[in-house]
Amino acid sequence: MQMGWATTNETYIFSPEMPEYASGATLVFHYSSYNDSNTFQLGYSTTTGDTSAFTWSSPIQATPGSYYSAQYSEVLPAGVKYIAFKSTSIDQNHCIFIDNFGIVGAWQNTTATGNSVLLTGLDSLTPYLVQVQSNCGVTDSLSGWSTPVTFTTDSVDNLV
Repeated sequence: MQMGWATTNETYIFSPEMPEYASGATLVFHYSSYNDSNTFQLGYSTTTGDTSAFTWSSPIQATPGSYYSAQYSEVLPAGVKYIAFKSTSIDQNHCIFIDNFGIVGAWQNTTATGNSVLLTGLDSLTPYLVQVQSNCGVTDSLSGWSTPVTFTTDSVDNLV
C-alpha cells in the first residue's frame, strides 16, 4: 500500500474492523519512503474507526530509498479493533510505502542446546515471526533479542 503525494495535509489509511487477537499478537510490516523527510504514525483504536478514537505512536522516520525497506514490529495492545497509519508531509515529495503487513499470533518460546532448533507444530501457509536471544550460561548473561524476521511456511503439498 502507498500513502502519499499530499502537500502538508495528513493522510490516513485505516484497517477494517479486525477480529480479536490473542494476547501477545504482533503487528509486522515493512516501510520505506522516497526521501528522508517523511514520517508516519501508527494508531490503534479499541472502539471505532474515527480518527479521534485512535491512540497514535510517536513519529516513525521512514527509511529513504524506494529499493530498501525497514521492518517494524510491535505487540498489539489488548482489545484493538482498528489499526491506522497517519502521515504528514513537510514538502510535496511525499510518499510512504507499507508492505508485507501482517499480524502474527502470540509468542511461543523454545530452547536450543546448539546452533539450531527444529520448530514443530507450524501451520501450512502461515506467516511467523522469529527472534533469537543468546544465553552464555552465566547468571544475567542473556543478550538482547535479535531484530524480528518473518517467514511463511510452505504448503503441506510442497513438503511431500
